[in-house]
Amino acid sequence: MTTSDHKIGYLDGWRGVAIMLVLVGHFGPLGWGPIAKLGVTLFFVLSGFFMAKLLFIKEVRLDSFFVRRFTRVMPALWTFLVAMIGWALYVQPTRYVPESNEVLASFLFLRTYLPADVSIWADQWPTSHLWSLNVEEHSYLFLALIAAGCSRLKSKVPALIFMALSVLASIAFSIYYAKVSAPDGASPWFVRSECAALGIIASACYCTYLHYHSARTNRWLPLLALVALLLATLVFTPLIPTTRAKTLLMVVGAPLLCAFAINHAADLPGVVKNFLSAPLLRWFGTYSFSIYLWQQPLHFYARETATPGPVCLGIAIGLGVISFRCIENPLRVYLNSRWEARLTRRATPTAAMA
Repeated sequence: MTTSDHKIGYLDGWRGVAIMLVLVGHFGPLGWGPIAKLGVTLFFVLSGFFMAKLLFIKEVRLDSFFVRRFTRVMPALWTFLVAMIGWALYVQPTRYVPESNEVLASFLFLRTYLPADVSIWADQWPTSHLWSLNVEEHSYLFLALIAAGCSRLKSKVPALIFMALSVLASIAFSIYYAKVSAPDGASPWFVRSECAALGIIASACYCTYLHYHSARTNRWLPLLALVALLLATLVFTPLIPTTRAKTLLMVVGAPLLCAFAINHAADLPGVVKNFLSAPLLRWFGTYSFSIYLWQQPLHFYARETATPGPVCLGIAIGLGVISFRCIENPLRVYLNSRWEARLTRRATPTAAMA
């Protein structure tokens, strides 16, 4: 994410809406659980949008790209995982001893595939939400490989073609798994990266296309972007009965609609952008990653005990704020500053020789 992107309030608010939808799905009224998946979809398409900006438009160094991904995610995530081992052993109502291969797969972003006999959604300890981080990290690696493979080419057409083919392949995987045969493995097919990464890859592909093939402004874009968001939201509500078709709409249709909407967020009506720029939404956007991590054990605890949901929600938000202020943000700033200092030291001799 570039500095200028950081200053765009409605993009911070987009992230804030995403985490609030997750919280509503987990702590809100019964029957609204699927709305949490809409929140994850909004996270995904925003990530794809920013990754395209970094890898295919700004063309940042890949080592810097991965260092910043590491500092953004790993300190808070690893702290959370260590804490959840203790939670599973000593705190949660139904004690659970995680197997070593399950713990290792969780640390290495392989949990949606390994171990193959224990689903990440088995709910034996509160790490089932980490499927989305698996998908994001796999997608970032995939996009970085495309960027590296096409880095010496003057044209972005090969990268666009490869991303477009990847979008089609992801859609094909989802349709095949849903209608013909689900893959081996205990975790649901729709949390596997070849399916769930659709929104990230589609958003990155469309963002890159728009940047290098800018077209005339269409006066219908504000309406189309808003309609796309509304239709995607409708898919996740109880208004549409839960069927196999609804699952496909959530996995395929909604990500494509949201990918279109995020890439035309600048074209959204002013009233919508002003809403997304509201201080409360931007605040939630700032703390979204840490809140996303820490809401899961409180979600489980509220579900398994008589503790009121609002109490658990408040504790979850509080833990997220503490995680951000004490772990996520300070370590990210410190590690990034060390990395920048190293790059400066490496560049200084080269500049002196020149």
